[in-house]
Amino acid sequence: MLANHTHSIIIPNNGRITSFNNQIKKNIIIFKNKSTAPQMRRISTVSMTEEEAKQRKKSTLLPTSPHVTIYKFPLPAISSITNRATGVALYLGIGAAGIVAAFNPSEVPIILENFKESAGILVPVAKGIVAFPFVYHYSAGIRHLIWDSTTKGLDLDSVYFTTKIVIGVSAALTLGLAVITI
Repeated sequence: MLANHTHSIIIPNNGRITSFNNQIKKNIIIFKNKSTAPQMRRISTVSMTEEEAKQRKKSTLLPTSPHVTIYKFPLPAISSITNRATGVALYLGIGAAGIVAAFNPSEVPIILENFKESAGILVPVAKGIVAFPFVYHYSAGIRHLIWDSTTKGLDLDSVYFTTKIVIGVSAALTLGLAVITI
């Protein structure tokens, strides 16, 4: 059996929502100035289990919102997401390499030599995959340090320009590091 509950919702001018049971008299707020008084609305809530909620959602036949898949992200947003993703990739990659080296440090050079011999054509690709997060995250970090120290270049045109510079520098340095042989 579903239970109905009636609550009062106060929506103050600052936009924060406060909910309280309308039967508790001490929570009633009296405003002398009606123009600053928040709006009062009555709503009904229904208690239900999670399974009942899923069934109710299915029965409404409403489509799921496509959310972020319908938006075209601006270049600075893509750059910001890429910076975060490269940070996570660096964290995971360095952590994995550290774990391998911690358990058997003598195996790391052997693993690298075996990879070079067995899949020599993929060595530049692998080096590029390793180099890109370092280069991109470092380049974007330098841009942020400049922004923090000078507070210049934060207008939209400058952000687009510096984003293109970060992408170009990252691409060039990644390609250079991928083909270089030591």
